[in-house]
Amino acid sequence: MIDATEFYKYELDYDTYTYTQNFAGESALTSAISYVSSDETKIVYELTGHGEADITASTLLDGLSRQNLTTQTLSLLTSDRVPDDAGALLIVSPTKDLSEEELTKIRTYLSEGGKLILITDYGNYSEDSMPNFAALTEQYGMQAENGIIIETDENYALSGYPYYLLPEINGHEITEPLLNGNMYVLTPLAHPITATEDASEDLTVTSLFDTTSGAYCKSDAYSADTFDKSENDPEGVFSVAMISENSADSSAVLWLSTSGFVDEGTDSIVSGTNSDFMLNALAYLTGNENAISIHAKSISAETLLFDASSARLVSVTFMFLIPFGAVAVGFLIWFRRRKR
Repeated sequence: MIDATEFYKYELDYDTYTYTQNFAGESALTSAISYVSSDETKIVYELTGHGEADITASTLLDGLSRQNLTTQTLSLLTSDRVPDDAGALLIVSPTKDLSEEELTKIRTYLSEGGKLILITDYGNYSEDSMPNFAALTEQYGMQAENGIIIETDENYALSGYPYYLLPEINGHEITEPLLNGNMYVLTPLAHPITATEDASEDLTVTSLFDTTSGAYCKSDAYSADTFDKSENDPEGVFSVAMISENSADSSAVLWLSTSGFVDEGTDSIVSGTNSDFMLNALAYLTGNENAISIHAKSISAETLLFDASSARLVSVTFMFLIPFGAVAVGFLIWFRRRKR
């Protein structure tokens, strides 16, 4: 039974100290249907022991329970294997590499049809410093490039922040709701992910989020004096989210190249769309495609997001075109009446 209070949620805005009323009826009904039609609750295990980061996006954390997913921590140093009840394994921004034993356990889990979501960060992750993680991703036809992506097309980056990417969303079952809703995702300080040329024929590697061809990669971003492009900075289309699916054993690895994607502040800028993507991804990977992720919708106010060029157009329109247009019309009316 669904309690009436579950149809509305109230969130405190700490800037104004006012409450926003959100309608959560769709998600409550979807969760209830999923609950009665599912035989078990799936567990998402978060790997620990490598300096992993925490997920802070509240919309994502709340949505997990609505999709009948629970989270538990997992240390492969103390566990013989990834538990059999794992719906997916989640690794968020590790700062230390896997041991050989841990790598073997994760490979065993994946060979049995397991699903992995890996989130890495520039500055923490590199193939040289984490060879075992690199071996795992290369097994699934993906590799990392060192550096932070800078977007030169202002329509695909947050206004004034060319390293806060609003990438192109590509077609996939996971991203279909985002495409249908003309939504944005926000990926700050992301490093490039590329598909390897010698991937197994059993793998289907799909880029989910792409930059424009005008983007470039700043390999020495944290030590550089400027984010301006230099001669040595590679440019072109870069992926910041990629999924590799193995048809032979039904395993899959989804890779995101910034933990900022699951940060509360970043998620709120795009009205929870980052969390929607993650919830859709988990539903897809755990085989619960009917668990459509629809986060609670505000019935008090809607967030309007502009890219840089649109923001300038709106500013010019309201600051100059409309006022000068009104003055011109007024002058024309005055001039005609004066001639009479």
